[in-house]
Amino acid sequence: MTLTRVKSLVVILIMSLLLSWVSLGEAKAEHEKAFTNVIKIQGILYCTFNGTKGPKGKATRVFSGADVQLRCDGKLVLSTKTNGRGKFVIVVDPLEILVSSLLSRCDLFVPTPLSTCDATLPTVGGLLSTLIFLVNSILRHLLVTILGPSGFHYAPSI
Repeated sequence: MTLTRVKSLVVILIMSLLLSWVSLGEAKAEHEKAFTNVIKIQGILYCTFNGTKGPKGKATRVFSGADVQLRCDGKLVLSTKTNGRGKFVIVVDPLEILVSSLLSRCDLFVPTPLSTCDATLPTVGGLLSTLIFLVNSILRHLLVTILGPSGFHYAPSI
């Protein structure tokens, strides 16, 4: 084999490797686009001293229009309001905050006075809860991680 022939084979081999590398990179990018992660924090807030449902058999009003805040390391990160049924949903970008950080460093806080929904409840303070993992589900190439409150409790001052 001549030196020119060897050089030609080396150039062909390098070009083939480069094309393969570019194709693999494109395939990986397409796969990452096709499978996205979403983190949802959701729950229902009731108009009670601890924000949970009352005793069995007793109708419990929901706390509609309440501010629900996600705070991490004491700083406000995201917030929403409960709807007419007391439900709240906060969608978190997993590229901004990891699930492990949410579970270890973040809390849900409801600063809206409880007296807003029931005049017999406190006019100062709010409700506070840590987060718990509820479920992972896959819906059309979308991995949804759902977290919820571990259980609200009254916090006289925050």
